[in-house]
Amino acid sequence: MVLDDLVLSAGLAGTGNEHHRRELSRLLRGAIDGGPALDVPALCLAEVTAARPALAGHLADIIAAALTGAIDICGLSRIDHI
Repeated sequence: MVLDDLVLSAGLAGTGNEHHRRELSRLLRGAIDGGPALDVPALCLAEVTAARPALAGHLADIIAAALTGAIDICGLSRIDHI
């Protein structure tokens, strides 16, 4: 599933309603817990963080908590080094 700037903004920045926040939370939690992977295009991530700079750290924390490959940013995946 692809999360664009509108989804991120509605779910994290308060531009949406409670349903949007809960749905995004469910998707993120599912990916972190090993469910379907999520894709976030880098330009969409840049757009939402430009509009709401405080979200950058919050999104970084979410992505860092996820399993490798659970949340992919523009084809760039975190690689765990041994």
